[in-house]
This record gives sequence, C-alpha cells and structure tokens, in this order.
Amino acid sequence: SLAQWLEERNRDVYPLMEGYRATMAGGPQRASFLDVRTPLKLPDALRGEKYAFVALPLAEFKEGGGVNDENIGVGRLCPVAKELPADAFVQ
Repeated sequence: SLAQWLEERNRDVYPLMEGYRATMAGGPQRASFLDVRTPLKLPDALRGEKYAFVALPLAEFKEGGGVNDENIGVGRLCPVAKELPADAFVQ
C-alpha cells in the first residue's frame, strides 16, 4: 500500500539523504511518521490569515530572474528545464 511504501522510504531512504534530520520526521518517540493526531488550536498570533498563495512567472526562477539561491529563504530551488516557457506560472 502507499502508506507502507512511505513508511519504508521514511525508514530506509530519507535518512541516507543529504540534509536529513530525524527531528523533522518526528523523532524516535513516534511509532510512525504517518501517525495522525488530533490537531491543536493555534494561538491567534499563528493563524494563517496573513499568508497568501501566489503564482510567479517561470522566468523569475530562470537565470537572470528575481528568485535565486541567495534570496529563496528556507529550502532550496529545484532545477528548471530550459525548454519550459518563461511565461508559465509556478504556484
């Protein structure tokens, strides 16, 4: 099943990848990284009303665009195929 495949990858594949941190996967105290728990109410200061979903033209991610490794913040950029149209949108 899909859940078993994900559990196997979490146990055998992801720990071998560069940058993997066990604490991000829930650590050893959890029986499963797919263990779903009852959500807790967030404090008002952490609510998502201040966030927006955006779409940027692909040209912003290509060489010479406004988004690069220095200003991406948290995470990494994925490679962009040169044959993709620059006016396509990334969401």
